[in-house]
Amino acid sequence: MTELAVWGRRQQTLASREAGYLAGIQATAEVGATGGSAKALIKEHARTSFATATA
Repeated sequence: MTELAVWGRRQQTLASREAGYLAGIQATAEVGATGGSAKALIKEHARTSFATATA
């Protein structure tokens, strides 16, 4: 694997991690803005995190 390919893969991994972080921030903001349940947010996060970890 070339150095450029390794760099590209690192950038892709970083972008994916940042996208997940921002999605979590957005979901939290939506719950706060709509008066939703924090418990539902936690359950959804656990469900999606588990699905991602097992994929």
